Amino acid sequence: MTYRLIQCLSLLSILLLAIGSSDATIGYSIVAQVDGGPAFYLSRETHNMTFSLDGNVSGYGNFTRFNRVKNVAGINSNEQSSAVRGGDLSIDEKQRLQTMEGPVSIYIELASATEYISVPDPLNPSNFILIPVIKESASIESDEFWPSAYANYKKMSYRGPKVHNKEFYDNNGDIATTSIDSWNLNKESLYRTNLNRTLIHADITSSQLFVTKSLNRSTFYALNMDSTGSLTHLGFAKANAAGISSEGITPLKPDAFISEDYVGQHTIKIKVNMGDYVYRNRIEDGWLPCCQGGYSDMSKSDRRGLSSDSIFNCSCAGLPPLS
Repeated sequence: MTYRLIQCLSLLSILLLAIGSSDATIGYSIVAQVDGGPAFYLSRETHNMTFSLDGNVSGYGNFTRFNRVKNVAGINSNEQSSAVRGGDLSIDEKQRLQTMEGPVSIYIELASATEYISVPDPLNPSNFILIPVIKESASIESDEFWPSAYANYKKMSYRGPKVHNKEFYDNNGDIATTSIDSWNLNKESLYRTNLNRTLIHADITSSQLFVTKSLNRSTFYALNMDSTGSLTHLGFAKANAAGISSEGITPLKPDAFISEDYVGQHTIKIKVNMGDYVYRNRIEDGWLPCCQGGYSDMSKSDRRGLSSDSIFNCSCAGLPPLS
């Protein structure tokens, strides 16, 4: 078997589209397919955004609350509280949400392998001959540095016939959730999560598509509560990033799972930490001997470790300096 690097796009149908719209959203889309095989689709976008909320509620009577953050960089939050038969209520809360634009690196490698297979000779079926078969493949990697962060702090007290309080937090499959039915509740909670880097890798052939996903992310949840009631449920799940439901990725069961239920009077103090880290180094750029536009047109991140002289005399490409 022999291998060679393909220097044209004949084997691979690929579309790479950079998105930049009037609402300041940045992003990209990738569509790739090898010889009519399974297609790889990837569409991603982000933008600079900040959101903050500071609230205080106190009083007596019926109430219903609903707060939701829906799939901001894979971060979700859903908080519901209600007391339909009245009661004394006090709530202090703070929420912060931020997303930031950042660099994205996309690497594409195309290759073909020539294999020789044995088949009967059409002129003499008792003999076998070797014929070459070319197998083509593609490897695509997207490396995003798009930081996102979310924090939610709540301090709640209630006394009355019954209050229902539910929190659900999710960072790309890392989940923290509570559900409480109580008539005497003092609860203080803090959820904090970050997503700093997303790396998506696809290997494509004419017959198979294999996609993996890695994340730099962290999640922290702390709970301090006293309750007398009919039910308190706590749930936590730590999921492999590759199990996130998206194009070409099959959802997996969580790597770690905790479920706890309590009835009656109880005091709970708990802290949970979850995290992932991408250890892979960024692939170095392969500079051409002559860089179109020159050093002055390069971004600051691409200038690191280089000088204007190394660009113009080709030494940045590992070639002998031009005299």
